[in-house]
This record gives sequence, structure tokens and C-alpha cells, in this order.
Amino acid sequence: MKRFFALALALVLMFTLAACGGDKDKPAGDQQPAQSTPADNNPPATPGEGRVADAFYNMFDSGTYHMKVKIVGADMEMVMEYYFKGDMIATSIEGAGENGRMISKDGKNYIINDEEKMVMEMSAANHPDLDESAGVDTDVMEYSSSGKDDFQGKNLPYDEYSLKDGGTTQFFVDGNKLAGIRNLVDGEVIDMVILELNQNVPDKVFEIPADYTTISF
Repeated sequence: MKRFFALALALVLMFTLAACGGDKDKPAGDQQPAQSTPADNNPPATPGEGRVADAFYNMFDSGTYHMKVKIVGADMEMVMEYYFKGDMIATSIEGAGENGRMISKDGKNYIINDEEKMVMEMSAANHPDLDESAGVDTDVMEYSSSGKDDFQGKNLPYDEYSLKDGGTTQFFVDGNKLAGIRNLVDGEVIDMVILELNQNVPDKVFEIPADYTTISF
């Protein structure tokens, strides 16, 4: 039980860190740009502004996407995987010797421990920071500039967005793939290296195991 609550606290912390916008030598993995991308899969530039990541921004803005990332920074390294579809969010985390996942739907947050077959059920109204801080929130982002910089050992082009509550997010593009997302908040740099990015979001990832013990808060 103690280990399960420690995992829950770790999940909350990682959701917060991952959202602050909100594989170094590993390929970027499966990526499926938004439908506005031309047949050659190169994201279109906005005339006069030189944007390179519009297709990927549009995917995030659609609200339906699957993203797997390796988070590097703030003295940590871990892998997180997100699925978004409408008001539903499914997230898993691997790192620091722990594995866990969380599902948000129907006004509730479910932190799931598959090893112990246990579910912690909480009202989303009482814990809005859990689902509000996940993924890429385009509602709080405003395009500011484009440029080039080092991202995990490569000099890559990026689009930069300022955040309404402070901080900056940069989308780095490598050819026809989104290489990663850099979050700069309060002097800290957190890189999210993209391992997978597409719009394949099966309904089964949002299912709550019916045979697990449930604890409600």
C-alpha cells in the first residue's frame, strides 16, 4: 500500500513537470503528421513566417493524438506515453524504478497499479491539476518566433511559443518528424524527446480494469 501511494505522488509530480510547456541516439519512431501535411510528409510553412512545425501543432490542437516521449532534464530521465481523445486522457510512466498509469474520463481520475491490481479513483473536480497539466495545451500557447538550436546533439529548426502563464515551448523538427519539445520555465530546461507521435487512439486504452480493487477518494 505504501508503495502504491508513493507511485501516485510520483505520477502527480511527473504530470506537472511534463506540462511545463504544459532517446538522444534513438530514432524518433512512428509519427503521423496532421492531414494538412502534403504527400511528401514535410510540414508546410506558413507564408511569411517560416513555421516548420505547423502540422504537428495542428495535431495537438485537434485533441486526438498518441505521443510517447522520453523526458530529460531536472535531474531525471523517464518515459511517458499519452493518449488523448475528446475529454479522455490515458497516461503511463516508466522511470525511477516504478511503472504506473492514469486514466481521466467521465469526471474522474483513475491511478492504476497493474502489479498490485489496484485502482485509486478520485474526482477530477477535486484534483484538476492531474488532467489539466498533461500533454500539450495549445490554448495557452502563442506563436512568437522560429529559429535553430541544439536539441539533444543536433542543430535543428524550431518554432517557439510563449505561454500565457510564463515560460516558453519550442517544437524541434528533424526532416519530416517532430524530434522533440523543449520547455523553458523558471530557468529550467526540460526536453521531451519524441519516440512516437500519431493519431492512433484505440478506445481500449481508456478502459478501467473491472477485476481490480478500487479505492475511492
